[in-house]
Amino acid sequence: MPILSSPQHHNKRLEQIITDHKNDTVLDLRSKNFTNKDAEIIAYYALGNNKTCITLYLDYNKIGGQ
Repeated sequence: MPILSSPQHHNKRLEQIITDHKNDTVLDLRSKNFTNKDAEIIAYYALGNNKTCITLYLDYNKIGGQ
């Protein structure tokens, strides 16, 4: 499995949400206006470094094809 590198982009609000829910099995990030750059943070912190998250909601954000 490839190791994710630390994201270059930072979003304090997103990083705080992930930190606040680091022990939760569900992370609900719906309707937060997150972008593709924020998706790097989500991949690194919420998925790559979190062993408890099994459900991730990303609906209604600005993440996707360009």
